Amino acid sequence: MLICKGAVANVLEISVTSRAAGSEIPLDEEKRQAIDGKFRIWNEQGFRVLGLATRKLSAPGPFGRADEAGLCLG
Repeated sequence: MLICKGAVANVLEISVTSRAAGSEIPLDEEKRQAIDGKFRIWNEQGFRVLGLATRKLSAPGPFGRADEAGLCLG
């Protein structure tokens, strides 16, 4: 399992799906903007917010930056 964490904008950029109610749903532009807006509000309120995304990999490592693609946010 590849786990990626970092700035919300960066993690959102490399994510293609989002986890909701136990299943993965595609991240379209509307959902991306909603997620980004929510995190911006929390940042303005003084919260430190990180994005977290995962991806199941079929082979053992080593892994590199190129593997940080096609992730599931959440």
